[in-house]
Amino acid sequence: SQALQRTAHDGVYLKKLNKFYSFGGFDLNTPLGDLLMFDLNASKWTNLSAISIKTSVNITDPLFAQNPSPKAEPPSARYGHTMEPLGDGFVLYGGQLTDGSFSDELFYYDALTNEWKLLATNSQIRPPALSRHTLAVINDSLVYVFGGSTANGEFSSNLYSIDIDIKGKYLSM
Repeated sequence: SQALQRTAHDGVYLKKLNKFYSFGGFDLNTPLGDLLMFDLNASKWTNLSAISIKTSVNITDPLFAQNPSPKAEPPSARYGHTMEPLGDGFVLYGGQLTDGSFSDELFYYDALTNEWKLLATNSQIRPPALSRHTLAVINDSLVYVFGGSTANGEFSSNLYSIDIDIKGKYLSM
């Protein structure tokens, strides 16, 4: 299908649900902001962007409590971002946006509720805005961000980590 053609996107397979999710990318003209899901049981693609639920995040850790209920819009269109499975969903970090700027946002998508959550919005330590970096999740809670390129064209060689409890408490960066 024409709508599925893209480059510089990312995707994750959620084994428990037997579904593959892909977000964003670049269609060689503009960054994309759609969330697509392929159900391996039904052998069918679905565009979930039209049915995404907006949610708010309740953050109890004082480090993140300065803005206790930010609205969690779905991520804006982007490419060069990274995604990794986490629990019943996935995390998404960074990427290049439509206006050419780079993102330093960390999102969690809950595949069971079709909700996006913006994480670590007030962390005192943050990775820079990155594109073409690496993301890894260890033990279903520890998220690592490494390398990539910054908006000014420099390469990052730093390693960042955040310990996440996806049930609602975000621990330390």
